[in-house]
Amino acid sequence: MNLTATELLALLLKQEPENNLAERCCNALIEKTPASIISTGPLPIDHVRRIYGVRAETSNENVGSVEGFDELIRSLDEKKDETINIHSFEAEGEAFTVFTNESCTKLLGLLISRKTLRPAT
Repeated sequence: MNLTATELLALLLKQEPENNLAERCCNALIEKTPASIISTGPLPIDHVRRIYGVRAETSNENVGSVEGFDELIRSLDEKKDETINIHSFEAEGEAFTVFTNESCTKLLGLLISRKTLRPAT
């Protein structure tokens, strides 16, 4: 299911006020309207756990180059769903990756990473 920026914003606004990552994602969506959101189809949660578990370890080695892994991994470990969706967009020099249940009604996690330019070789 592809989410529009408006639908994603509505989902993020339901989050707790102290969820700083959700607030930053909301602000990016508001400032970059219309954001082009790319969504996956349903993905097996076991595969997502495995892939993002490895990415979390890599991020820890790079001292927090990606924010949100702790909450994401905890949420994925608690989830009983068989599949989830991943939605992503870029704004303000950052890449936002949003994880939802298959029906896109519940936020499971959110990653924010800075886009870095690679030096020419």
